[in-house]
Amino acid sequence: MRTMSLAAPILLLACSAIAGPETEYLEDDGVSSILLGPPSSFEEFGDIDMLWGNYYFTNDASELVTLVSFGMGSMSAGDQVHVWVFDDPDDDADPTNAVPLFNATMTAANLGFGFNTLAIPNVEVSGGFFVAVGHLALLTYPGGSPDYPAPARFDPDGRADRSWFFYDSDIPETDLSTSGFVSRMDGEFVPIQGAFAIRATTVCVSAGCNGADLAEPYDQLDFSDVIAFLTAFGAMDAGADLAEPFGQWDFSDVVAFLTAFGAGCP
Repeated sequence: MRTMSLAAPILLLACSAIAGPETEYLEDDGVSSILLGPPSSFEEFGDIDMLWGNYYFTNDASELVTLVSFGMGSMSAGDQVHVWVFDDPDDDADPTNAVPLFNATMTAANLGFGFNTLAIPNVEVSGGFFVAVGHLALLTYPGGSPDYPAPARFDPDGRADRSWFFYDSDIPETDLSTSGFVSRMDGEFVPIQGAFAIRATTVCVSAGCNGADLAEPYDQLDFSDVIAFLTAFGAMDAGADLAEPFGQWDFSDVVAFLTAFGAGCP
């Protein structure tokens, strides 16, 4: 069993009551069906690179994004999209200076009111973060008139001031502020305001998650860790002193252990 001295207790920053061990961030109601794409007036620019997403604030100091879910609108079968997770260093609800932390390419589909999903490899975010989907809108000429697909699905009842979209010939994801066209979904060029059907699922992060992984095999939480905690708690061992007031073993330490154990992050 691993222990720490009283001079350096394991500090458990448990998940807040608001967030819980897992949180789904969303702005849409799940039945949104209004679609957005480049206007036909962009014909002179040819194919248009699109990026659209929602800005969220973590409930806890730090959280791990584990899943992104998103609805799609009109697009061709087998089309590829790019899923992005950004962290915003100044937490100002404006993603134009956000820093990309993760991106992946996947095949997506218009599932009606359903959601495409992508598992994320525990990307840590804190404060403001932006989750977005990118897609190249190909210019076509059905019936001889210019037309673009409208792949971004949004909810007109959602919070428009937390949703943003970008257009460019090639969007600079490392510097979104320099994109050719940037708008919030309540901006003057948005005919129908709303929030995109893009959601992020997170789990909380805390240094004290290590406080639940007390027995071999390490990096695996099981009943042996529970026994190890109870043994250490009964012996007033520093390894079970997980919550303030440190140097005192009481119910707050039990709650701290159970929170870390339930979060599943050893």
